[in-house]
Amino acid sequence: MNRLSTVLAAVLALQLLLAVALFWPRENPGENDARTALMDLAGQDIDRLIISSAEDSLLLRRSESGWTLPDYHDLPVQESRVSRVLIDLPALARGWPVADSASAAGRFDVAEDDFQRRVSFYQGEDSRGELFVGSSPGFRKVHVRPAGDAQVYAVEFNSFELPVNADEWLDKSLLQLRNVTAIQGLDYAIEKQGEEWRDSDSEVPAEDQVDALVSGLSGLQVDAAADIATASLLADLEAPPTLTVTADGRDYAFRLYEMEDNYFIQRGDIPVYFSLSDYDYDRLNDVNAASLFGAQ
Repeated sequence: MNRLSTVLAAVLALQLLLAVALFWPRENPGENDARTALMDLAGQDIDRLIISSAEDSLLLRRSESGWTLPDYHDLPVQESRVSRVLIDLPALARGWPVADSASAAGRFDVAEDDFQRRVSFYQGEDSRGELFVGSSPGFRKVHVRPAGDAQVYAVEFNSFELPVNADEWLDKSLLQLRNVTAIQGLDYAIEKQGEEWRDSDSEVPAEDQVDALVSGLSGLQVDAAADIATASLLADLEAPPTLTVTADGRDYAFRLYEMEDNYFIQRGDIPVYFSLSDYDYDRLNDVNAASLFGAQ
């Protein structure tokens, strides 16, 4: 009887093992493909990006100081925008392909000769891959196709994150100054002494006016580089500095301009004229001796 019980127990154990083997969840090989990144790309090695549309293209280049726009006065780029294209976009999971034919590539605007955007990644002169970005199948989604791959995928991305206009990539905070310790305007000069601002006669300026001016410098946002004709007109004016600002031990000369209800600014260490909003213009231009030392 004991021997029979042992045999039956062994048979039951074997049946349990077979059941586990049969019904244990198995990974579908296709699931690995769906989780694969769009591109196998080492972002830290990429030093050039070219973003193309049917009509235009834009070059972004990495330098020792960061990403710049070589064809746009070599001005700095918003680093977060570059990371979105260089790191986030290639790393998106492919998901299941929505099509895999040449006709579908054309239909979804991701063909070699018919695309909405083409993003080319380079290390030096060597291509590290291309990605075609096309039509949108829905909110915050876009069709993409890696070069050399016949399959088209739908991923979570917005094509408007790939503009070919340089001013949309420009780091618009490039003129901002922090740790300001002295400001000289056309008719005043104030300096920070400890926690208090004073002029050369030790008079204390209106705190709200100083705060507005310092805030205007630390939050300054430009819109775009002025076109060649406008820049030439502004340069011919040879205007004196509107503000001379000391920050982090360095002096910066700002020139402000108003031209037919348009506003411009130039900082002495960057030989480019920028357009800016009337709001930013007023924050820097409206403070004067009267507002600082008038009725207090």
